[in-house]
Amino acid sequence: MPRKKKSEKEEPDQERVIISEVQVSPESSEKTSEKPAEQTQEKKKSYVGWLIFLIIILIALDLISLYIFYKPDLTGFSDFFKFKQAKVIDDIQKCEDGTAYNSCSNNKPYYCYEGDLMKNANLCGCPEGYVIDFQTCKKTNSS
Repeated sequence: MPRKKKSEKEEPDQERVIISEVQVSPESSEKTSEKPAEQTQEKKKSYVGWLIFLIIILIALDLISLYIFYKPDLTGFSDFFKFKQAKVIDDIQKCEDGTAYNSCSNNKPYYCYEGDLMKNANLCGCPEGYVIDFQTCKKTNSS
């Protein structure tokens, strides 16, 4: 029979199982439970920060696009706070017969509308001996 070495044991192989007991103190369990809560709060804060940043970028892009689309004239903006004197208009707009805009002419039934004399018997009336017929005047039959 072959000879066994001294290092080999005659006993059957046994596995050793080491169970280590870890004692958990109440303080350490609180610390572990606080860490996830703190991490979620930090994540929420970072998400809110990003959200505010994105909203600001969106508003800036919106203002830029409105400026490009409408192309406002901002040259007079610097004079916005300067007080100006009112200009007196001596030139009253009139029709060819001298009637002022938006008023009845002396020559009835004409009305001065934006520089043109138009018949408007309902508004201006008719001369003597005439009656209103819609916007014009008709001669009355006098017997």
